[in-house]
Amino acid sequence: IMRDKGICELLDAAERIKAERGDEVTFDIAGFFDGEDCKARVNSLAEKGVIVFHGFQTDPRPFYAACHCAVLASYHEGMSNVLLEAASTGRALITSDIAGCREAVDDGKSGFLVKAEDSESLYRGICRFLGLSPEQRAQMGTEGRRKMETEFDRNRVIDETIKALGLWSAGRNQYDT
Repeated sequence: IMRDKGICELLDAAERIKAERGDEVTFDIAGFFDGEDCKARVNSLAEKGVIVFHGFQTDPRPFYAACHCAVLASYHEGMSNVLLEAASTGRALITSDIAGCREAVDDGKSGFLVKAEDSESLYRGICRFLGLSPEQRAQMGTEGRRKMETEFDRNRVIDETIKALGLWSAGRNQYDT
């Protein structure tokens, strides 16, 4: 759990939303601490029941299965495995409108994009999701899964990468013998 993954902004939003909505919403957080960024605050909010901190997990699947939405308020990413995994399991996404995150979500369709490093924007994005009906939330997850199947299929990604590198000629890889 590092500052540049947006943990402090998530904690700000969670604290505010829990004060407004109480037990209607749960914030489950999994990960490990990389330094002391926000560690004391995570522990304090967990003790107060604002968040549930699960620590490092080797298998995130049960957490995806149990949630309605995955949130990653990162400041910078390559391509977020967390977002790809969560969408692949049919979960809606709330994430920063930055390269490496925005590619995983169709804003308003499979989740919501929020401004990076902005607690207020993240708060509004989470509230927007909470304002959806259960059917609308499930539909967002379905759209995210569909996006993963169509845009992030392994074979399609490999083929497009080979083509982009100019290694594909007349339907044959130049390395074929």
